Amino acid sequence: MSDKVTNRQIFFMLVLLLSSFSTLDLPRSMAQSDGRSSWVSILIISLIYAVSASMIAKMNKAHEGEVFFDYGKELAGKFTITVVTLYYLVYYYMIAIYLDTKMVHFLQANFLPKTPCMVMLLFGILLYSYAITKRLTIIARLAELIGIAFLIMIVAISIAMLSTGMVYNILPLINLKEISGKAFKDLIIPFGGIELLLVLPFWKENKKVVKTVFFTLLFIGFLYVLVVQSTILTLGINNTMTLNDSFIEALRAVEIPMIERLDIYYLTFNLSALFMEMILLYTMIIEFASKLLPKAKRGVLCIYIGAISFTLCFIKSKLENVDQFFLKALPVLAILSSFIIPFVFYIADRMAQSKQKEKG
Repeated sequence: MSDKVTNRQIFFMLVLLLSSFSTLDLPRSMAQSDGRSSWVSILIISLIYAVSASMIAKMNKAHEGEVFFDYGKELAGKFTITVVTLYYLVYYYMIAIYLDTKMVHFLQANFLPKTPCMVMLLFGILLYSYAITKRLTIIARLAELIGIAFLIMIVAISIAMLSTGMVYNILPLINLKEISGKAFKDLIIPFGGIELLLVLPFWKENKKVVKTVFFTLLFIGFLYVLVVQSTILTLGINNTMTLNDSFIEALRAVEIPMIERLDIYYLTFNLSALFMEMILLYTMIIEFASKLLPKAKRGVLCIYIGAISFTLCFIKSKLENVDQFFLKALPVLAILSSFIIPFVFYIADRMAQSKQKEKG
């Protein structure tokens, strides 16, 4: 049975994977880096990532029914593609460990203040490990359902914030002196995750997948702009800079008739989106691992992946300044994962196809 994912499901999978966690603290980091003009940097980065994601989609489309590991063996040889796949596996394990602990802190701060961190961590990893035993098609359907609810909620809330905020808080809209390279660095992680496309096989039904992927990344860019600008409009630039989880703090400041605690509605819907992002992240890990160990049963791999994740998260909790290491290392690794490796293989694929046309 082949794993088939529709273009619409790809849209929601990318939206959830990129934006569920990012929307929580993106307004703060953008306000600190580029202030009111951060929307310019966001749109520029979204365009750059859209081009890179389109390259990956174009490669997959050219090799119908195959994923990166399959056609990568033809382009670079089995040894090279094995090393690259192992790199992606380690890279996404690092992200998983970082976000696992971040998820625990989010749950403890907003839902379960008295529950021990290790209990929440164990429950979460068990949930993710069970979810990835299912086929990619089932996970994509779940992402579509959760993605629809998440998008409706976050767009509606952001529009409500725009309607109640103070316009002067976002003026001037653009100040060239504010735009800096720091914002581009801070946006690398929020836009990271397009490598999901490397594990998705495309079929005849995915005719317009390249356009879908390109405009999905642009849409995410506009979504980030909406979240950042609505937060600044509500809190002001100084409060947005200083408050942790500034988007949630902005929600708490919004007053809408007949609706109390707007942040509760957002947190409830966003919680399902956060769990879905983690499931998608672990899906990438299991897909890369299954290519490296093709004879291993999927269920057994899921058990090992969960056990390794819990062990590494436990070790991380006992070490100091590990988060600082992750925040410094991940942007560098993300550039390699999202741009350099896909670009090299894209060029190799174009050259291979050109040679085939010459022979034909």
